Amino acid sequence: MQKVSNLILNINLYVRVAATREPLVAMSVDIRGNTDESWSRGLEYLVHTRFLPSENRDPQ
Repeated sequence: MQKVSNLILNINLYVRVAATREPLVAMSVDIRGNTDESWSRGLEYLVHTRFLPSENRDPQ
């Protein structure tokens, strides 16, 4: 987490392979406000749009 300003925070998420510690993916999102709701929305955005995007697509 980085505090950009009093209003803007940046969440950086790094995923590594546990056995080798090899980097698997890195992602980042800016959130507005330091509340539980803003943190939840920021992490939900990362998971649903960056980490698991194929699971959220409609089959065609």
